Amino acid sequence: MMKKVGIMIDYGYHDLELWIPYYRFLEKHIDFEVIAWENREYRGIFGVDPAKPTRVLSESEPLDDIELLYLPGAKSPRTL
Repeated sequence: MMKKVGIMIDYGYHDLELWIPYYRFLEKHIDFEVIAWENREYRGIFGVDPAKPTRVLSESEPLDDIELLYLPGAKSPRTL
């Protein structure tokens, strides 16, 4: 059984690449967290709906409980 999925976001993520998996994980009852470096709203490239992380990382915090780390595309992966 999978531990948890982490969705790592930053400014400029691809909206559909965040929200489609987000709602699919909810539908399938998959445990996940939206992860970012700061506790603030992040906007995607299309401005559909801002996302707020459920978990804020520090540089020293391990992700031991995360089995899969998902990065929505567009500008976001380059800024992470």
